[in-house]
Amino acid sequence: MKALIQALANTTEYKTLMDAYDRDVRVISVDGLNSRAAGALVAALRQSLSGRLLVVAPNDSEARELLDQYSGFSEDAVYIPARELALFDSFAHSRSVIDQRVAALCSLLDHQDGNVYIAPVEALSTKIAPPAVFSRGLIPLEVGQTMEISRLIQELGRLGYMREEVVESPAAFSVRGGILDVYPVDRSEPVRIEFFDDEIDSIRSFDPQTQRSIEKLNAVRLRPATEFVLNAEIAEAILKKLDKRLKKKNLDEKYAAHLEEVREAISQGYASDDHDKYYPLAFESDYATIMDYFGREDMILLLDDARVHERYKMTVDGYLENYKNYLESGRTLPELSDRIPGLAQFFDHMRHARIVTVDALIKRTPDFVAGERVKFETMESAPYYGKMELLIADLERWLGHGQSVMLALSSESRRDNVAKELQNAGLAVGVYRTGAVELHPGHASVTIGNVSAGFQLMSARVTLLTDREIFGAPQKRRATKSRSKGQMIKSFNELTVGSLVVHESHGIGRYIGVDQLTVDGLKRDYIKIGYSGEDYLYVPVENMDTLQNYVGAEAENVKLSRLGTAEWSRAKAKVRKAIEDMTEELVALYAARKKAVGHAFSEDNDWQKNFEDMFPYEETPDQLRCIQEIKRDMESARPMERLLCGDVGYGKTEVAIRAVFKAVMDGKQVAFLVPTTILAQQHFNTMQSRFSKYPVKVEMLSRFRSKKQQDKIIEDLRVGLLDVVVGTHRILSKDVVYKDLGLLIIDEEQRFGVRHKESIKKLKSQIDVLTLTATPIPRTLHMSLSGIRDMSLIEDPPEDRYPIQTYVVEYDAALIREWILREIDRGGQVFFVHNRVQDIERVTAKLAEMMPEVRFNYAHGQMPEHKLENLMTAFMSHDFDVLVSTTIIETGLDMSNVNTILINDADKMGLSQLYQLRGRVGRSNRIAYAYLMYQKDKVLTEVAEKRLKAIKEFTELGAGFKIAMKDLEIRGAGNLLGSDQHGHMSQVGYEMYSKLLEEHVRKIKGEAVEEQFETTIEFSINAFIPEDFVPNSDHKLELYKKIAGIRDQKDRYNIEEEIEDRFGTLPKPVYNLLTIAHIKAMAQRLGIRLIREGEDHVIVSFQHNERMGIQVVAEATAAYGRRIAFNMSAKPYFKYKFSQPKLVKEEKAKELETLLLKIIAMNTL
Repeated sequence: MKALIQALANTTEYKTLMDAYDRDVRVISVDGLNSRAAGALVAALRQSLSGRLLVVAPNDSEARELLDQYSGFSEDAVYIPARELALFDSFAHSRSVIDQRVAALCSLLDHQDGNVYIAPVEALSTKIAPPAVFSRGLIPLEVGQTMEISRLIQELGRLGYMREEVVESPAAFSVRGGILDVYPVDRSEPVRIEFFDDEIDSIRSFDPQTQRSIEKLNAVRLRPATEFVLNAEIAEAILKKLDKRLKKKNLDEKYAAHLEEVREAISQGYASDDHDKYYPLAFESDYATIMDYFGREDMILLLDDARVHERYKMTVDGYLENYKNYLESGRTLPELSDRIPGLAQFFDHMRHARIVTVDALIKRTPDFVAGERVKFETMESAPYYGKMELLIADLERWLGHGQSVMLALSSESRRDNVAKELQNAGLAVGVYRTGAVELHPGHASVTIGNVSAGFQLMSARVTLLTDREIFGAPQKRRATKSRSKGQMIKSFNELTVGSLVVHESHGIGRYIGVDQLTVDGLKRDYIKIGYSGEDYLYVPVENMDTLQNYVGAEAENVKLSRLGTAEWSRAKAKVRKAIEDMTEELVALYAARKKAVGHAFSEDNDWQKNFEDMFPYEETPDQLRCIQEIKRDMESARPMERLLCGDVGYGKTEVAIRAVFKAVMDGKQVAFLVPTTILAQQHFNTMQSRFSKYPVKVEMLSRFRSKKQQDKIIEDLRVGLLDVVVGTHRILSKDVVYKDLGLLIIDEEQRFGVRHKESIKKLKSQIDVLTLTATPIPRTLHMSLSGIRDMSLIEDPPEDRYPIQTYVVEYDAALIREWILREIDRGGQVFFVHNRVQDIERVTAKLAEMMPEVRFNYAHGQMPEHKLENLMTAFMSHDFDVLVSTTIIETGLDMSNVNTILINDADKMGLSQLYQLRGRVGRSNRIAYAYLMYQKDKVLTEVAEKRLKAIKEFTELGAGFKIAMKDLEIRGAGNLLGSDQHGHMSQVGYEMYSKLLEEHVRKIKGEAVEEQFETTIEFSINAFIPEDFVPNSDHKLELYKKIAGIRDQKDRYNIEEEIEDRFGTLPKPVYNLLTIAHIKAMAQRLGIRLIREGEDHVIVSFQHNERMGIQVVAEATAAYGRRIAFNMSAKPYFKYKFSQPKLVKEEKAKELETLLLKIIAMNTL
């Protein structure tokens, strides 16, 4: 794109602009430059300026649009998002916007010339700490530096870092002895700082998921985690004002209690981003805005400054109106009216920098008098919607007049296809890779580029065309990845006190905790499990791998097992039998389809490649893999039956549409079956749009079509005039006959009834079938069923550019009104979730009374289906503003205009429900809001409080997120295997069910299934994790789980390294614990059931004798002579005499570990 920037920089207009800059003209007005060319101007200025550049847009969507446009020229822009000017207080909220803003402030303090910052005007409105104060919040640390760990802890609190047990997300820190973990907001990984006395001994980055160190660092700089940075002077000023206000006793009782909490936190030196609203108490006049972080040599560029002025005025007016309501009800302080500068003050804070105003039209600026005016002449390029003959006609005219044209396409194939068309038309065309593009008069330069829209720069005689103009679609957007949160679908290892667990031999019990018991003078930790009838089971921690979290039915519906009875064995036997019946049916179906001969589709043709290239986003790796798996199936003569699984918004529909197009290209018809009329309409609209440039005839068969229309569609299907039909169960009717059906796509098959499923079965025979589901399927189940069920999983999350701002707050009518009106003011719609059918109508009426200007309606699952569908259709058509509904909000629907969700009584809902509900918003180019509300002044039960704490964690995708995902996976497993299997899964828990399923599938495949038995180790040695080494019980339990999972020597050393890395040098009992765990793992591998220690020997007994071959016995005898003696009877064992008679316990254990390692080596020779 350099050539285009250079062409702009060579224009007379740009030279005039830079001349004024060199003459130190403080205000320059640029007229006639449209918004599509603004990105190019910013890129040119970035190369020319000696200072930094702040670009201010009237609103968030225009700011992000400019960011997209500029990113096509350069990737270095820093985006400053707007934050909510909330006067309300929340129990918890998400941090993503705060992190971005703090990172921007820290970047500004670095004073790097040439940096570009882009922001909507609202992002600049908040009063913040002056640069001198904020810069004192930077803490440089390096190896060898002297600093007390207690002082660093104090500093982190002052900078807004929260102390946690485990550091998993930004702005958190934890302390374990002389080790401090901290997650700086501007780093992609947290860091581990290890102290030796008062000296920093080492600094290492580490993985927040595994908690393992990654690499050594010489130094790190810790930056504030909030815009609210405390120091002694600020704290004193705020506390003085708070004390004065609290003494007046004229505040709302709840708000006064909150201020007491704020006062307490600040007095103890803790800052929080929720406290920044109290900055006006510290800075009466000496406050700053983000503009004050720019200097005299920097430039502030205002896009459409009249609208920037108007938007800022609206922001101030809106805040002050809100503030007035809060002040009247005693829920804010008088000083907080100064939280944002007035209109005149705001623009005064810009005047120290150079100002450039940019407008498409010639206007007089309301806030600045221009010292120089520059007039560009630009035009938007007209769209061609893929009509190449129109494009070629315009190019012939432009090139004939000596213009230069650049065509920037988003992919190599698009570039090559367009270049070929232009060359065939006889045009002078140069084809370039990204980077070194040349522009020549009378020539078209075709390249790969990610500019979001084209324009014409008249004085330079240059035209830029992009995907948007040529094809009528935006450029392929790169799928931006957020900070890694680990795998979304993963094994579930968390144990919490009171949760249900499954013991392999004893069944379902309740986890009570970890007890340390002394038996025969030896200390050991035991997992205490409660069973029915007040019975308890103590499981040694090294046997913790025999325990699994129970995940299945709701906890209150689960019956605990009774110890000493056969009921658990009977339950397992019953489930095993059900699994056998289910898998046999699956295997029979799979075998029958393998033998069947269907249509082998042709390989992709040029149209297919062109069609796929028109997709306006960059496919995720998972999407591409799934597309290949489906095409491979379709090109095989065996009929396809594949399940495609991925959450809403993960791109399943596009994968399915490519299969549809492939089928139609081979002359086959496609039936797309969906569970609801609204989904049918949505898929129909999507396919009509995607197929619009190709001779593909699509129709919809549902009750939205009249009888006459339906008859015509059915006739067209019969004679082959229709290629694709999308519809509800209507397409399963007997009167619907296809001329040549080749592909059936079923969306959410589990939502169809038994009668419809029978019709689906008949339709399936001999044709390719693709089933879609939005509920995640557990990876373990996917692996278990591989070979008897074809599955494709999309696990890559969607683009995460517009995070959902999540707040956990008390129910408050005034706040509800504020949130709903804000969304409606920006042209959006709102979901209000109220999960009680009996009073949903009353709640809707109450809301309508509060907001007569807003249009409300309500929906719930007990409504007739057609009424519900009509209502949802009306909502999607924006016939009303707010839908009050139970949790039935349609999972598959794409309602991009709904970007605020309020969830009433969130503390009564499960995390998976909340995860799915929150996912209904945030599907557009706007920041979305989710408000999780709990009842005001309600005395919360212990369970509800725990749940709220989990929801609080959920705002940051912590462990609560994993629980939610697991809950969803179980539902997905039930959907995949059928409701009866879901019942069996609940009987024994998901993990046990998966294990039994995997064993049976291995049997079916003829693979060996090893007999399960428990190894008992009778070795008198202290093996536990001391309280003073790992004080936190959750950490300890996590380590015990990992140690119990040791399988070989590599695992043992990895875990040893991890514990040392996280907690410091291993005490002797922990080292012993690792040795015993490794001995047990080797014993299991060798088929050893018992290891018993004697005074100078050890006896090792085997379950069977097949693991002890003659060769091994001979080699062991040769190696150890008379010190080892084998007994190869029906119950084989060997006796091993230690190398010295009076070895200490640790040496005995080490010697046994070495012995078993050698026997394993002999076994594998």
